[in-house]
Amino acid sequence: MNTYPTIDKDEIDLKEVFSTLNRYKYSIIIFMIVFTIGSAVFAYFTPQCL
Repeated sequence: MNTYPTIDKDEIDLKEVFSTLNRYKYSIIIFMIVFTIGSAVFAYFTPQCL
């Protein structure tokens, strides 16, 4: 049985969106840190072509 509240198709429940972001906030932060460090390492070791 579906326990989610029924919402029209063209509506976005902001409470649901922020709840999901809050639930996955540590995963999002770790993901951002890993890719930021990876980008910095790539930029540092890539030779510059002037």
